[in-house]
Amino acid sequence: MIAVVGDRTGFRGRENGQRRVLVGLGTVTTLAVLGGVIRTAGTSAPERAVAGDWGTLAYVLVLLAPAALALTPRDGAPRRAT
Repeated sequence: MIAVVGDRTGFRGRENGQRRVLVGLGTVTTLAVLGGVIRTAGTSAPERAVAGDWGTLAYVLVLLAPAALALTPRDGAPRRAT
């Protein structure tokens, strides 16, 4: 899905690779928050009593981990000539 996004993403002044990272970050973040809402709404009362909100927070953080890793700089990675 991200590979299909062309140069016209609305982020001006950024390289195409940076745009893809931003679009991917937004997509992953949206899906993680949506997954947390669905998990909260779909759990039964006994499950919520045991795990509480910590279970949902842990679930969302696991889903957000790839987005956080995408933002970390790659030291030693070759840069493209502009």
